[in-house]
Amino acid sequence: MSGALSAVGRVLRESRRFVVAAHERPDGDAVGSTLALGRVIETLGGRAVLYNADPVPEPYRFLHGADQVVSAVEAEFEVLFVLDCSEPARLGPGGAELVARAPMVVALDHHLTSRSLGQLMVADPGAAATGVLLWRVFRAAGIEIDRLAAEALYVAVLTDTGSFRHSNTDQEALALAAALVGLGVDPARVAREVYATAPGGLELMGRVLSTLTLHLDGRLALVRATDDMFRRTDTVAADLEGFIEFPRSVAGVEVAALLRPLDGRTVKVSLRSNGRVNVAALAEKYGGGGHHNAAGLSLDLDPAAAEALIEAEVEGSLGAPAASRSGAGSPAR
Repeated sequence: MSGALSAVGRVLRESRRFVVAAHERPDGDAVGSTLALGRVIETLGGRAVLYNADPVPEPYRFLHGADQVVSAVEAEFEVLFVLDCSEPARLGPGGAELVARAPMVVALDHHLTSRSLGQLMVADPGAAATGVLLWRVFRAAGIEIDRLAAEALYVAVLTDTGSFRHSNTDQEALALAAALVGLGVDPARVAREVYATAPGGLELMGRVLSTLTLHLDGRLALVRATDDMFRRTDTVAADLEGFIEFPRSVAGVEVAALLRPLDGRTVKVSLRSNGRVNVAALAEKYGGGGHHNAAGLSLDLDPAAAEALIEAEVEGSLGAPAASRSGAGSPAR
């Protein structure tokens, strides 16, 4: 991998016009990695168009460069960086066209479902975040970063490790966090910015958590969001960030799932595991993907059918006997 890291570093130093893109509906790792790389390109004297099909979620808008992310690329460029995914379709509408236009594609991804993309690919499912892969590139290339880039990288690793609570919190992730603090990042300030919840978000959280049901002898927890909840609380899907951690934290739960409508009959499912079940493998069966303990997929089913499918898949992964199934589930107590 060291050769690939050095090669990416040479691309950064030798090219001048870039597009930096990450997957649609970006999370903290996607946003933080995009903005950190954009800042580094800027400090190296290059120009970067920062692209995402969706707006930057509110919790990450305090980061430098968040107001520069665009949903269309008209300018010509030399290199396209694809971060935190390795499939053009995950870039959203226009993603495939953007990849096709690129003279050179460089991809960095840490998902178990990574696929080869472009002329240069750095993939490591053992990395806690794509931000960690960027840090490896910068170190291999001898590129120093400033506080603004460091803050964005810190958000990437903070959020993808669940505030350093998930099983992917390893020595490298903690060492990186320490190094970034040494570059001027204020962990308390970043935590306030990322995890502050507006009143509408608190009301949404209450409504979502009120739907919590336990299945499979309490080993599967399901929560649901609806369009009506968003309307009543004046919120959007991005405000659900982090909600799934609450059902995952229930004692005895092995897998937590949050279901929400996307459009028509499509249901978006976010999955979290406490280690026993590989939810990335589950999601990949239905065109999704992710990490061992965090993954997502979309199902062209009504919510009830989607819930039944997820319950059946988790039951199969856990090896739970049929008699333990709770049907529609029981409310959490």
